[in-house]
Amino acid sequence: MFAAWIPYGMVGGLAFYKFFPNANSNLVFVWVIPYVITLIVVGNMVSRFRCPKCGYRFYAFGPFGLGHNGFARKCRNCGLRKWQCPGSETPSP
Repeated sequence: MFAAWIPYGMVGGLAFYKFFPNANSNLVFVWVIPYVITLIVVGNMVSRFRCPKCGYRFYAFGPFGLGHNGFARKCRNCGLRKWQCPGSETPSP
């Protein structure tokens, strides 16, 4: 979602200025607000991902979600690695 801003901003900005050439530049925020809301929603969905093995949040420690680490490569609670099936020893391809 973060990298999607480049094409979204370019296409949206060009289209906005094509259809509203004399508009105030502050109206560009009408185009930015939906993107920011989508970025917040997707970020919350990812941070609330639950581990399939232990059921706690994958990126946070404990049932209350303390010590959140969005870059974790394994579950902060049970140690299940990213992309690993709960019953196997190696990550799935």
